[in-house]
Amino acid sequence: MRFNLAFAHLSMALGAVTAAPATMAKPNNNLPAYSFRPEADESYWKSSLPVLFNFSTSQFDKTVNGKAAASSYWTSSFLTGHNKRQYLAISHAFTDMHNSSYYRSSVLDLNDLEVYHSKVTYSNDTVLQSDSLLKLTLAQNGFESTSVDNVSQMRTWSNHGKVKFNIKYNATSSVIVDGGMGLFTFGNGLSYEWGLPSCRTEGSVTLDGHEITIDPSNSFTWYDRQWNDGLPVGGNWTWFQLHLPNSRTKFSIWAIEDEVTKRADYFTTIRLEDGSQNLVPVTFLPDYTRQWHSPASGFYYPQDWTLIVGDYATLRVSSATKNQEIVGNTVFSTAYEGFVTFDGEIDGQYVDGYGVVEVLFTS
Repeated sequence: MRFNLAFAHLSMALGAVTAAPATMAKPNNNLPAYSFRPEADESYWKSSLPVLFNFSTSQFDKTVNGKAAASSYWTSSFLTGHNKRQYLAISHAFTDMHNSSYYRSSVLDLNDLEVYHSKVTYSNDTVLQSDSLLKLTLAQNGFESTSVDNVSQMRTWSNHGKVKFNIKYNATSSVIVDGGMGLFTFGNGLSYEWGLPSCRTEGSVTLDGHEITIDPSNSFTWYDRQWNDGLPVGGNWTWFQLHLPNSRTKFSIWAIEDEVTKRADYFTTIRLEDGSQNLVPVTFLPDYTRQWHSPASGFYYPQDWTLIVGDYATLRVSSATKNQEIVGNTVFSTAYEGFVTFDGEIDGQYVDGYGVVEVLFTS
């Protein structure tokens, strides 16, 4: 009954929406092709709902059940510039259990998919500063909070040669807690994870020496916070965030495969209109008919996926362009962070939208 009720609510929410088509962006198009509207929630969490951690203090958490944990701060910013062009900017700071860190970032021009830049940099120094406010810095890149609760207002910035941005985002979006309570099996261990899927965003992005001011009314950021004491050993994971235009429903979809334990976990957390969290099994079907072989890493990445969500939804997801790989000098610091579009049916009703896929191999 839980799944039926969840999708009954989802179907009702979709029934009140005429979804704007998520048409592919075309080069030199002067008008935005996607509806990047931020949410405007007064609070990011209803205090009456139980959760396994405190959002503010979790920004500093580095253990899981007393064990040292890896720590990740990640954003994807869906941006509309005042020049009417649209962009996807990725920012990610990661520290492993032994205090080694990397920062990676990328920018994709959604109006000219040939314009893509990415960079990875590394450090063995402590990147999380000892302070009451969140601040991570790594080679003039990083994340920080500008509010005393460490959640309400945040900023991320990248200063690589061709990947430059200064993005501020506010917690105007109700949290999505992965696994329904924010904790799930992750390879040979556990992972905590929560996200703010549609934060009001402002700032700037610089491409080819031109600084572009972000339009806050037509831009948003998904902020993701994760800390974990395990990994899918010898395996990989694929993660999707999916957005339905003109709807508050958000999907966080995991496909985690561990070659050692032979365990595979496929599930989605759906944050519905009222902020409720629903955990639903997923059938994960990558399609290698249209694949991309990276000349840098040697990995083969599917460009299409079919996701069957419970008994209620079938979604066909496609990468917007092949080369969206951020290439590091190790397997683990290399990831495919791609803009995707999708269409399909939810409870018999046609839907379409956009999002991000992350594909990462652990060996």
